[in-house]
Amino acid sequence: MSYAPQPQIIYYPAPVHFANSYGLSGSPNMDNSFTLAIHSSKMVHEFFLELEVINNKSRSYTQFERTFENEKISLDTIKELSESDLIELGVNKMGWRKKIMKLAREY
Repeated sequence: MSYAPQPQIIYYPAPVHFANSYGLSGSPNMDNSFTLAIHSSKMVHEFFLELEVINNKSRSYTQFERTFENEKISLDTIKELSESDLIELGVNKMGWRKKIMKLAREY
């Protein structure tokens, strides 16, 4: 006899407003630019971490993360970057540029 999994109800706490170190306030459930910036930053971070894992490197790719954040480059934007864009961002090694572009196409 097989049993069907029973649905589980998960209760989340009520939204709590917060203020961050930049003086911006928001709610975890609000769809504002600050929340989107955090989400985008996390995705870019995960992109560079994946490059590190795939290529068995230590900080070869994550060193560019801060530059991409400063330039407000999201994961969607990474997909559109050309080789000359990557050079301008400081990705000077051809192999690194090719690997970034390859992984971006797969995302």
